[in-house]
Amino acid sequence: MKIGVLTFHWGANHGAMLQAFASVKYLQSKNAKVEVIDYYPVNQELSLKNTFKPAHPRVMLDRLSAYKKEKQVSPFRTKLPLTKRYYTNQELIDNPPDFDVLITGSDQVWNPYFIQHGEGTNKTTPVYFLNFGKDNCKKIALSVSFGCSEYPQKATEIAKPFIEDFDAISVREKTGLEILKNMGINNAVITADPTSLLKREDILELCKDVEATANSFTAKCILRKQTNETNAVIDSLVSACKNGNAVDIEKMPMENWLACIRDAKFVVTNSFHCVMMCLKLHTPFAAVVESGTKAGMNDRLFTLLEHFGLTDLIVSENNTDLSSIISKEFDWNTIDNAMNTYAKSLVDYLDFSIFGVK
Repeated sequence: MKIGVLTFHWGANHGAMLQAFASVKYLQSKNAKVEVIDYYPVNQELSLKNTFKPAHPRVMLDRLSAYKKEKQVSPFRTKLPLTKRYYTNQELIDNPPDFDVLITGSDQVWNPYFIQHGEGTNKTTPVYFLNFGKDNCKKIALSVSFGCSEYPQKATEIAKPFIEDFDAISVREKTGLEILKNMGINNAVITADPTSLLKREDILELCKDVEATANSFTAKCILRKQTNETNAVIDSLVSACKNGNAVDIEKMPMENWLACIRDAKFVVTNSFHCVMMCLKLHTPFAAVVESGTKAGMNDRLFTLLEHFGLTDLIVSENNTDLSSIISKEFDWNTIDNAMNTYAKSLVDYLDFSIFGVK
């Protein structure tokens, strides 16, 4: 069986690449031939050319920061089996790759921004809704996220006809089920993020060549710019940990990023996948939620931590009881068992929807 996975593997983001790696690793364990479809629009490239396109100086500085991060994290992408590169959705429609099964996800592949602007301003791009593929190709949504709690009407009108053509749909958050129900689609289920399928040993293997850090430190992994209020809470939390130096790991190479999570005394993060790695590597952590326009992204953390009974680790501008969070005692055996249950939802979904195994 030949399986193609379409996801944000090109993102300069540890989690985006790690979930793609985990998906491929599991599907390969089922003796499937798996490739990640190397769809990467030119306008999304973190290249020097795109970095220095005329823009407001603040925008250019943000681009430069993203470019520097891409240079650090991109070597890990070589671990993914990639197809030839596709620059546009139309290329995939005109010359679809030869797969028996197409998978979209996980990650925020159904976010409303990309479907409306993925290949340029006001250019509809429904590629992550699998609007291509050979006849009779099975189409599967894998733990996808909408990245918001309310889906815009315009994006709904574009997405709904494609979603209705899927053979199986799973989402990562409760809000995803509600968005689909509002479209009249009621056959979706919630499944775990693919990184749940990685064993602790798999993760330790990835960072085995990075020497352990003996000195006590707190790791900080904060994605995106935060409000001044949220930054103040983050700074207070890091300071209250009293674990020596604070180490910003957000732009590190994958191996170093994982090693710092492995070795840290405590991790402060708003990254879903950083939280996943803390759970896997038995590292105490606090989960900082977004505010303002990014608040719609919080449900993935709430959904995850509810499963583990760890919502008391969520930090916001309104929840600043830092001492109880820092002093939290973790029962790692119970968390490991909960992780196995969490991952089983995805295993059962994949085995049945792709391989027909109950």
